[in-house]
Parts: sequence; C-alpha cells; structure tokens
Amino acid sequence: KRANRTKAFNSGKGNLYMKSQKTGNRFLALLLSLCMMLSMLPISGITAFAAEEETVISADTTWTAETISGNIRIESGATVTIKGTITVSGAVSITGGGTIARDAGSYFKIGDTASLTVNGITVDGRNESSSSSMFTVNGGTLNLKDSAVQNCVKSTTEGGAINMAGGTLTIENSTIKD
Repeated sequence: KRANRTKAFNSGKGNLYMKSQKTGNRFLALLLSLCMMLSMLPISGITAFAAEEETVISADTTWTAETISGNIRIESGATVTIKGTITVSGAVSITGGGTIARDAGSYFKIGDTASLTVNGITVDGRNESSSSSMFTVNGGTLNLKDSAVQNCVKSTTEGGAINMAGGTLTIENSTIKD
C-alpha cells in the first residue's frame, strides 16, 4: 500500500510524500535542539511559586494548647477561643474580620524563628486574669495591622496585651485598650 501511496503523490516535480516527511524530521530535530539548549540553563534562574494554602474558620471553634502555622482566615462573625499556650511556628498570618477570645491563662507564644501577623482581627482578652500577656514575643516578630487588642488583664507586671522579650513589634492602624 505504501508504494501505491507514494506513486499517488508523485508528480513531475518530485515526491511530495517524501518532502513532507523530511520537513517533519527537520522540525523534530529543531525542537529537540531547543529542548537541549534550555536544559543547559542554570536552574537558579527559574523560580516556581506554590500557592499558599489558607485555613478558613467560618464558625466558632477552640484552639487548645497547640502549634499553629500557615495562613489562617477567621471570617467575620466567627470566634476562635484559645485555651492554653498557642505556639506560633514559622510565618503565620491570621486575617479576616473575626475574633480571637482568651480563656483563662491562654496566650500566643512567638519564639526566635517565628512571625505572627494579625490583620483585621479583634483580639479580646475577656478581662481574664493571666500570668502571661496575650502575646509573648521571645525574639520573634509580631505585626498588628487594622486590628484591636482589648480587655487583656495580667496578674504580674509585664502588661496584659504584649510582652516583648526581644524581637520586633509593628503596630499599624490598630488599637490596644483596656
């Protein structure tokens, strides 16, 4: 059958079937050459971005003495009640329009390599007396943006809202009261 097919395309100007096969081979060779050249580029010149996952909290919930990480959004109308020490691991962002409420003795612990950004959240200490500040920063970073920290009472001398034992504190368009 192939011989018949070749004859069918054979005209006085040459074999068209053979010409199209040669053109296909040239295109494939060019494509492979391009791939080989691109593979020789340094990998450091290529940047890949992974989508950050976000934990969304839309109903009242409780965090009990746990470690948090990543991006967390507390939606408006939802309240996260903290019980015990909430340890911040890595870079953590808590955003949304919801509320974080303190149970007796609860606080956020932000260590040397940790960073906590609170944006658009109301942090309510509920006038619960505690031996720790709502945020205890030990060399890490705390960023408060467009948030309110209120009703934080501490039974010792360091202050109810924030205790800085080294590290960085940034407060932008936020309120700390009571």
